[in-house]
Order: sequence, then C-alpha cells, then structure tokens
Amino acid sequence: MKRFYKSADILRSGGQWQIVLDGKPVRTPLKNRLATAHESLARAVANEWAEQGEHINLAAMTLTQLLNTRIDQAATSRTRWQKEVMRYLDTDLLCYRAPAEGSATGTGIAAHQAALWDPWLDWFHKTYGHRLQTTQDIKALRQSPQAHQAVGRDIETCDDDRLMLLQTVVPLAGSLVLGLAFVKGAVDDQALYDAMRAEEIFKARLYGDAMSDESARADLAAAQCYRDCLP
Repeated sequence: MKRFYKSADILRSGGQWQIVLDGKPVRTPLKNRLATAHESLARAVANEWAEQGEHINLAAMTLTQLLNTRIDQAATSRTRWQKEVMRYLDTDLLCYRAPAEGSATGTGIAAHQAALWDPWLDWFHKTYGHRLQTTQDIKALRQSPQAHQAVGRDIETCDDDRLMLLQTVVPLAGSLVLGLAFVKGAVDDQALYDAMRAEEIFKARLYGDAMSDESARADLAAAQCYRDCLP
C-alpha cells in the first residue's frame, strides 16, 4: 500500500489516546478506532506508522497488529483465549525432556534443557504453589487439578492487554509457563526465545549450523515493547 499520509501522531479523546494520520483517526480491520488508554503504547504504535517509507508494510507493523487484535477481539474472545492457553498446561514444552546423557538414547541436550527450563518451573512453583510434573515419555501428562485451578484463576484476572499478549506468546513458545512469566515481566523476549528454542540452539551449536528465525524474534520483540508500555 502506498503511503497516503505525511504525519503520524496521537490525540487524547474520551479517555483514550488515538493514533491519527494527518489528524484523522486510524481504524482497525473492524472499523474501530485504533486507540489505547496507555500513552506510551499509543506513541509506540504511532511511531510505527511514522517510520513507514513510500509504501506501508502492514505485515511488519507488529505493534499495530497486536493493538488491532486487542481492540477487535478481546471483548468477544476472552473465554476462547483463556481455554486455548490453558490447554498448554498439560503439553507445556518445559515438561517434556530429552533422555539424560548416558542413557541409551541420550544426546546431551537434557542438561541444556534443564539449565534453561528448570528455573522457570521453579518460578511457576513459587508463583502458583504447585510443582509441574516432567517426563521423558511421549505420552501426554495431566498436571494436577490444583495447578489448573490456580493458573485458571490467575488468567481470569488478566486485563485485555495482558490476555491478548498471553494468547500471542503461548502458542509461539509452546509453553504456558513461559507465557505467564513473560506477561508478568519475569522474563524478557531474548531469554524467552532461548528457552523456547533450546533444542534448536543446542543442535545448531553442536553441528555449527546457523539459525534463522527472525519472524519469531520480531514477534517477541513487539510483544515485549507492548508489555513494557503497560502500567
């Protein structure tokens, strides 16, 4: 899309900060006004629009996409989002481990996983009062009802912004534990990326291969920028 505006800015109106192009409000895909209660977030989104060149690259405007999702979907999708992220508790990446080194099928990755993942399982235990099971088996785990209840209650209290971030990050990471740590500010985008790509990073270093996963890095960086703009 060819750029059709000269300036991008924000305007205070009705308790919200609206993103405006040449003074006119930007609309979401569902024709709602692109606006937020958080001034720093509005400025970050406006900067995305201001930084566009001769042509607008909507696919690269990840902050705008996140805010669009919150505005257009949060009111009608909260229950679905909660159910979707809760499904990851029994299939959480951090709970499924490679065989230990020295076993018949061990590769050395188990120690790497433990170093990156165990601190987050400890964080979960400290935060929610329940320790998650881990396994080296391919059979799905069923975490305790108490763990499900504790996490479910916490997710129900999330505001729309943080719930939107949670439903964005959890499928990307394959981990509800990492997603919760992220929205609570306990882990940054780089550490989250290292944890969710632990196996790939280990193998790349082992065999001298290069990793290219810029899309995931960009999505996490945008999610962190959004999160850091929240009070």
